[in-house]
Amino acid sequence: MDGYGQGTGSGQEGGSVVTGQAQAQAVNAAGDSLPTFQLAPELLDRDVLALRKLGEGFLAEQGGSACRMDLAGIDRASSVLVSLMLCWKRQAEKQGAALEFTGVSDRLVDLARMGSVADYLGLVG
Repeated sequence: MDGYGQGTGSGQEGGSVVTGQAQAQAVNAAGDSLPTFQLAPELLDRDVLALRKLGEGFLAEQGGSACRMDLAGIDRASSVLVSLMLCWKRQAEKQGAALEFTGVSDRLVDLARMGSVADYLGLVG
């Protein structure tokens, strides 16, 4: 393990939630079965490259299936975060997976709009 932890609970009914703390739950925050990567705020303050790799690992585990990244715990907007989202979106596309971002703050949506990438990332708000 890389210090951030990882887990999927792929055999659990109702989907799974993966966080930087390796906590898997039977039902994700949206109450459906879509595998979800819960982005923990403290991970942004650590090693961004490791966080990128953790997200890419989550996407690889999905095997091209639809999944989501939940940013509900993130209350700030930064170009670093938009860049991470773009990396994950491109990775998902390479794998043929549909990736959606949920819990995105209005400030982050506005920043993505300024960079003309909000539509590509599927952000509304």
